[in-house]
Amino acid sequence: MNGFTKPGGQADWEHQEASDTNAHTIQALEVIHNPRSLNSLRQDASKFLDGVKNNEEAPYNGFSLASNRNQPAIVRHYGLSLLENAIRHRWAQYTGEQTAALQNWVVNLAQEVTEEDPLYLRNKIAEIWVEIAKRSWALDWMDMDELLVRLWNGPVVRKALVLTVLETLSEDTFGREDATAGLRGTSLNRACVEIFTPASVLLEDFPDRETSINVRYGEEGWLFRIGDFLNWCIQDDQMAKVQQAYAITALSTLKSVMSWVIPGALMTSHTFDRICSCISVPAIPVQLVDDLVHYNFRMIELMPDRLPSRS
Repeated sequence: MNGFTKPGGQADWEHQEASDTNAHTIQALEVIHNPRSLNSLRQDASKFLDGVKNNEEAPYNGFSLASNRNQPAIVRHYGLSLLENAIRHRWAQYTGEQTAALQNWVVNLAQEVTEEDPLYLRNKIAEIWVEIAKRSWALDWMDMDELLVRLWNGPVVRKALVLTVLETLSEDTFGREDATAGLRGTSLNRACVEIFTPASVLLEDFPDRETSINVRYGEEGWLFRIGDFLNWCIQDDQMAKVQQAYAITALSTLKSVMSWVIPGALMTSHTFDRICSCISVPAIPVQLVDDLVHYNFRMIELMPDRLPSRS
């Protein structure tokens, strides 16, 4: 059961319906993206796709398209857009079984990411992951950090996806006026601090903090993991372009946490040392990002009152 099936035991019918819908969806996308298509055909195709998006089975159809690696990237991206639309606009209408199905599908998509996937597909999966996290993490999705760590321990391309998830989650929770994150501001704030901070720093700075709800996995926290990864990216004097890209992603993620991270966590995790080591790398794009992160770090040192209260 995918959580979106209709009652009545019509599994075979539903499978056929999904298959037909996906086939017509692919045809409609081909019409829209074909520069030789007549405007009338393009308009009909757009109307059909709007209907697909509003169909109650849209999440299942979206996952079917997005997970099919035999389809062109544009088709898979449309499948992701169906998932994203359902999460953004219908989450509150779904049952617990349905939201769990959505969560599992997005986790599955993240676990299957490879270097061959276009960057915009990987980024879209990360964005959808964050949309779910803003609605259910530290509420009924308690193992998200463990899932992220397991992704992190896989191929390097999945490390980049995790970094995008963490950066987007940080920005939406602390940096942007995101309405969805704002509704759960306190819970998300505390959860972010929890998973980024080394356990030893939390124990020292907040010995009496609430520990009945555990959202973290492992003792080190994301500052340690990202710092170690950054060090790996820059250890080669002749940095390849892919290593430069990963280093920039890691630095961007660190930059996103500078306005709220606990200063002691930065020191304990040697994050400052990792950032400073980027100054001497031969890649100018990395140096430019490093300058911004270093500036934010200095602002935290000089203006500690900028940090939000974590009591």
